[in-house]
Amino acid sequence: MTGEPAWMRAIKSARQQVAGILRRDRIADAGSISTQAETGGEQSRSDVRTGLNDLPLEIRQMVVENLHDLRDLNNFRKVSRGTHDVVESLPAAANFYAAVREGGRLAEDLHERTYPKKGLPEVPPDYSHPNEQAGLPVSADEYIGALGPTLRYLSATHRSNIVKDVHRLSNRDAKAASIANIAKHGADLKLKDVSDLTDDALKIFGTKKRVHDQTPFAAARAIVRLNDRHELNRPMLKKLTKLINKDPILENVFDTVQSDHWDAAAPIDAARGNAVGPVGRQTKRVMEQLREKFEGALNDTTISAQQRMKTVGSVATSIPEEINTRRAELLNRLREPPGRG
Repeated sequence: MTGEPAWMRAIKSARQQVAGILRRDRIADAGSISTQAETGGEQSRSDVRTGLNDLPLEIRQMVVENLHDLRDLNNFRKVSRGTHDVVESLPAAANFYAAVREGGRLAEDLHERTYPKKGLPEVPPDYSHPNEQAGLPVSADEYIGALGPTLRYLSATHRSNIVKDVHRLSNRDAKAASIANIAKHGADLKLKDVSDLTDDALKIFGTKKRVHDQTPFAAARAIVRLNDRHELNRPMLKKLTKLINKDPILENVFDTVQSDHWDAAAPIDAARGNAVGPVGRQTKRVMEQLREKFEGALNDTTISAQQRMKTVGSVATSIPEEINTRRAELLNRLREPPGRG
């Protein structure tokens, strides 16, 4: 695990690269225009044309792959004056901003109104029953599974409180599935939270007493996803290797999960998000429709708790889908050559 996320390392590297480009271009410009820019006069031509497409390929890819929320957008503006001007001039950037703002508000409401106030219940998951079975209580992993897609839009403190709830669960089955769901959605976690969740997942993965055959698979998924998102430290990886080497069954489980994980990994489709319309209006309407669906489920007394959480999960999944659509739209515009709007 590293204390600094890949996004921030990319920004630092990008700034260094851009600084080199600007120094090179200013020397070529013989200093006349650049001097005016530095003293508050006319803007440097090199500053204007230096944007996303001027960054080295590997830095450019890391930047666009990590443009997820308002913090990322604001950090991206700071890469150079050129990137700041490009972002400020694009309606697609305003649409992305609206999507994250409205989506974040809805995500907070989902948690405020559906997440258990007293913490996650000690209800074991029953793998043999469909989620919609009437009368079946909602288990911890079902809460996390439904709300997981919105974790990245909550505050760091809120996320940590949820991690603590999962860490306190005594039921291994529910805990393993909950950790796997938290890790699935790639939310930034504090180092202690990652450490606690990984330690829990390793203990569950290595236990000999298994109530459900699916539990070691859930624990393995949690470990693979946590390592993929947060880069587990050497002692944790060493412990994992020791567990696998001692038990051929666990080795098969882990190999299967790891293979499925990499097969499922796919790049974000940046060709989406071509909708046009007034800035932010379409996104606002989408979020309004999602809120109506959420409110309808909360007020419907004829459905079971299981059915209600299924609807909540559908709404939670749709929030990042809308944000990703607007993100793709913005990335398409950022990839265009300078001067095309």
